[in-house]
Amino acid sequence: MRTCSRLLPLLGLLAACGSGDSFGAAGRRVCIVRPLDHPSLGVAIEGFRARLIAAMPKNRVAFRAYNADGDMSRVPGLLRQTVRDRCALVFVLTTPAAQAARTLVAARGIPVVYSAVTDPVGAGIVQSMNGDTLPITGVTDLFPVDAQAALFLAADPSARSAAILYNPKEQNSQVLVARTEAALRARGITVSRHTATEPQAIPEVAQAAARSADMLIINGDNLFTEGLDAVIAAAQAAHKPLFVGDPESVRRGGVATVSPDYELLGQRAADKAYVILDGKRLAGEIPSENPTSYSQYVNVGAAQRMGLQLPLAFFQSAKVWVGTD
Repeated sequence: MRTCSRLLPLLGLLAACGSGDSFGAAGRRVCIVRPLDHPSLGVAIEGFRARLIAAMPKNRVAFRAYNADGDMSRVPGLLRQTVRDRCALVFVLTTPAAQAARTLVAARGIPVVYSAVTDPVGAGIVQSMNGDTLPITGVTDLFPVDAQAALFLAADPSARSAAILYNPKEQNSQVLVARTEAALRARGITVSRHTATEPQAIPEVAQAAARSADMLIINGDNLFTEGLDAVIAAAQAAHKPLFVGDPESVRRGGVATVSPDYELLGQRAADKAYVILDGKRLAGEIPSENPTSYSQYVNVGAAQRMGLQLPLAFFQSAKVWVGTD
């Protein structure tokens, strides 16, 4: 078993830029669009950026980041700005932003590479995982839901009920909630759903969820991940464990998950971007891909603060990374 004091560094080397800012160094313009400050998105962005810089001389690529700061209504405008800024390629993160990028960017002939997307075909982002008539491709962050459910119940074997918190307006959340619920019910767990569509509703929803179930789950929902601190506070107050979908949410105070490494996802997206920018293949000719490996993550300190004593058997996998913050 490997241990570490933290799971993944929270990297923030890219600041949001306004449309009037300069790209700085001359080179191919690569624009990065994200709808919110989700820590795992930051890790994916840094993996993408570092890999692409390594693949291309620094004077051949210049970056600009566009951040909607949690206001999804701003995403279409930011995507239109990438067109006005004559971006050579747009790297876009999350399902809602990638859906909009297909129409507003790829349909104009500008290559799009996506990541942090759960089901790109089901969401209409690409026609097929094998390719598309538009210049769009990417890397999903599809979670291994059955393995996650098994891990959550290994961590809390006495649990008989679970509350899943999500935003019903997110297509990615609809997919993951259905799969998570099915995996839990197959193991005899009673499941309830608790929803919010605005950040200000999260504390009340989290408190109600903590009163209603033995464990809380946030599995890939962007709204609740951004508002994770309020859910952690509710879980700690009720002495109920909170399980999550991504590694950075474990680092922030969730108990555990099984997840892809978001830095690696960013690197794989950069590999696709390099092939496109280098003129070797058109974006639509490059297959989309799912993660090829997953790791387990656990935050022992978070479990203790939520009143959960993790059983010894839980630590018998060599893939577990332990954080004690």
